[in-house]
Amino acid sequence: MRGLLQSRKGDSFAESAIVLPIILLVTIALMNLSMAGFASVNANNAANYGARVGSVHQQGPRQPRMPPPSSPSPTPAWATIPSLSLAEVFRGRRSTSR
Repeated sequence: MRGLLQSRKGDSFAESAIVLPIILLVTIALMNLSMAGFASVNANNAANYGARVGSVHQQGPRQPRMPPPSSPSPTPAWATIPSLSLAEVFRGRRSTSR
């Protein structure tokens, strides 16, 4: 029994089981930090580029575009009906224009 307790056969496996998750955690954390730094540098460059374009190409505010002139609407049917003038109504005559 004493030989079994003093055996060193599983020590390396136990050590690697403890150390390997820590190494993976640190590696993934470094990758995340590097991606965040990359995004920060890209955002800074985009802001600088936008400010430069805005300062170099200065123009006044754009005027809103006017809508194209609309084509005249067709004449409604009720407008083509011959109408009586007020004088003709009182005289009892009908207009001759049709």
